[in-house]
Amino acid sequence: MRTISHRLFGRALLSALLLLSAGCNNPDASPQPDHPRLPPNVTLRDITFRSAALGRDIEYRVVLPSSLMPGQKLQVLYLLHGGGGGFRDWTNDSDVAGFAALGLLLVMPEGNSSYYTNAVDQPQDRYEDYIVHDLISDVEGRFPTASGRSNRAIVGISMGGFGAVKLGLRHPDLFISQAESVPPSTSPAVRSP
Repeated sequence: MRTISHRLFGRALLSALLLLSAGCNNPDASPQPDHPRLPPNVTLRDITFRSAALGRDIEYRVVLPSSLMPGQKLQVLYLLHGGGGGFRDWTNDSDVAGFAALGLLLVMPEGNSSYYTNAVDQPQDRYEDYIVHDLISDVEGRFPTASGRSNRAIVGISMGGFGAVKLGLRHPDLFISQAESVPPSTSPAVRSP
């Protein structure tokens, strides 16, 4: 039996995928001003932490509900930006932050132009390892997250879409897929014949 929380998580995941058409890819390589689109009752935090896989400090952005019940754990949605973009794109260029007000923890990591893949020619650029080991560990150590793959999903746009599909397929123990999280009959975007 699916809980309301899992249905909400699935719907948020599907909606985030639909928001991809809003575009989070910035073709201009110059830094853009940070102007997050935040609804009331959410909190935005930019985190810098040391990634062992990358051997350097790297940033990510988190949006979460402003107030939590004691002991409340949040399901996590990882949002990967597109090529030429950065970790601020999702909050600057879409309304995805609204899902945090519904009880999700949104995580937007910096991916540079990595395709979220471990580089062959630059061994210090191990972006897959950074996401699946360092980032998840840091997020779960810092924020009140619900544990397990059924509470963790990953989506992206363009380069981030590639990364999300690749990471989801290579690490099915870490991320739930949309098909598993929402039965087709309850998904607002899928109509039964």
